Amino acid sequence: MYTTSDTGAVDLSVYGMTCASCVRHVEKTLLEVPGAAAASVTLASRRARVVGTAGLSALLAAVEGAGYRATPAPAGIAGEAAEERAEAAKRRSELLQFAAAAILTLPLVIHMAVELLGFDWMLAGWV
Repeated sequence: MYTTSDTGAVDLSVYGMTCASCVRHVEKTLLEVPGAAAASVTLASRRARVVGTAGLSALLAAVEGAGYRATPAPAGIAGEAAEERAEAAKRRSELLQFAAAAILTLPLVIHMAVELLGFDWMLAGWV
């Protein structure tokens, strides 16, 4: 269930924003949706609040069309905790991918460093 209030506000989680220009672009896109009276987007929390009668599917489609990913914001503390756990799992996955890439690149870096020191050394062909 997504977050709404008595005033007709819809809260969205928006992913892919990296700067203030992205925030303005998302706000402008949300305001163009028929029925959206006001839109407020926060970069730090990756949240957007739209006030008006615009439907959830229209708002999600508008954000997707602008090049970002949006989902209904989780309602309550439990939903936010689940979102934080998913974000932490994504960061761990990216860190593991980076570590694997660094380990696989290490033989090439060592080869280049040895050559900079003036030694003539070749890696074995299987490396």
